Amino acid sequence: MNRHLACASVVIAALGCAEPTAPDGPQVTLEPGSVVFGDADPFIRATGGRNAIVLVGQIQVPASCYAMERPRVAVEGRRVSLRFEAAQTRGVCLDAVGALPFEAEVSPLRAGSYTIVVELARSGRVQLRRELSVVVQGAHASRAGR
Repeated sequence: MNRHLACASVVIAALGCAEPTAPDGPQVTLEPGSVVFGDADPFIRATGGRNAIVLVGQIQVPASCYAMERPRVAVEGRRVSLRFEAAQTRGVCLDAVGALPFEAEVSPLRAGSYTIVVELARSGRVQLRRELSVVVQGAHASRAGR
C-alpha cells in the first residue's frame, strides 16, 4: 500500500484518502433513485454546503434492471475523485433506454475550494467525466465580537 494513502470507513463506500480532512475521514452517503424512462443523458452537478459537497446526477442505462454500486471515492488534499457506477442486476429486465438518478454527499470536509473529478460509468465503461470546482463552507460562520 502506498505510504501516503490512509483508509477511512465510509457509510456506503470504501474511501481512500491521502490526508483525512476529519479525524475519521470524509464519508459518502448515496441516495440512488429508480430507473426513469425517457430523458437519458448523463449529467452531474456539484454544490458546496456546510462542510460538505452535494452531487446530483444520472447515469444512462439501457434497461430497467440496473442499480447503483457503491461509489469509489479518493480524497487527496483539496481534490476529491468520485466514480459512480451502474451495474445490471438479476431479475426481470425491460429493455428501454432510461436514466438512473442519484444524489450523494461527501462530508465532513474542511472549508475551502475543492476540485471535484467525477466519473459516471455503466458496466465498466465511463459515460461522462467532469472536473468541477466547488467551495465548501465551514460549519460556523464568523461571529462579530469573537
